[in-house]
Amino acid sequence: GRGTALGLSAFVQSERTLYRATERFPHFFKFRLPTELIAEIEREDREIGFETRRWSLAFQQIKAWKEHRTGRDRFAIQWNIESGQFSIKADRGLDGNPFDRKEWRTTVGASFIEDQRNSLSNPTRGRVWNVTLQVAPKFLGSDKQYVRFYGQVFYHYPIFKGLGWASSYRLGVARGSEEFLFIEDRFKAGGANSVRGFKQDSLGPSISLPEYDEELFLGGQAVVVMNQELRFPIYKILHGGVFYDTGNVFSRVEDLSLSDLRHTAGAGLRLVLSFGALRLDWARILDLEAGEDPSRWHFSFGYAF
Repeated sequence: GRGTALGLSAFVQSERTLYRATERFPHFFKFRLPTELIAEIEREDREIGFETRRWSLAFQQIKAWKEHRTGRDRFAIQWNIESGQFSIKADRGLDGNPFDRKEWRTTVGASFIEDQRNSLSNPTRGRVWNVTLQVAPKFLGSDKQYVRFYGQVFYHYPIFKGLGWASSYRLGVARGSEEFLFIEDRFKAGGANSVRGFKQDSLGPSISLPEYDEELFLGGQAVVVMNQELRFPIYKILHGGVFYDTGNVFSRVEDLSLSDLRHTAGAGLRLVLSFGALRLDWARILDLEAGEDPSRWHFSFGYAF
């Protein structure tokens, strides 16, 4: 109960690299308070004339309360402080001109988490929710200050002999000292674990780059995502699901409107294993817009929510 753990990891692609070092302590001085120190260096260079650089140091602690019957953590409070430097360079910004910006940022955040699910990997009943509040005040050295809130709740309802209903609701809003927050702080949506039928993080504001035949998706200051899914057994470990997803990302909090949400629906298969589910989903966009692919396949590990 007094051992520390040192972790080193690397994620390397042609366009993106991320290096992380962590050290975990089970105690903080005399208190049983798991503590983690995290150092990260990240680089992304995309062919569409967009590059980012980031390095950061973080201090994080979590206090959890266990349920005596199961021994699992049921409620937890987590807080952290992170400081680092971030830079973005792009051939074209929001105004169409080249963009080059570097900022120092220090953030303080707190999260509250409750997990009443009957299983972490294959839940069929119960709920899990968490809310996170993050601030970047100037008096701690941030070049730009902002407040960021994100909350989500997932429900699982058993209906009859393996048939179950799952639903999720997610909301994020942020206020900054500028109209647009730094890109890492913006909310994003779309993809296998969000609004299926869209590419990963492809909802909301974007910049068209015809010279590269691509779009650069920017994220926004507000996000809404809601999912409904009916899950049922087919044969042994093979299960199925039908779902409806809706959501969108908005440039500013003032732009948030439920009438502007995008809508998709689809079906999928799951191999339910003891350590989680392998998932294959097909989703179709219900409110198709010009230039969008009408449907998309998603393959991933774990449930969408």
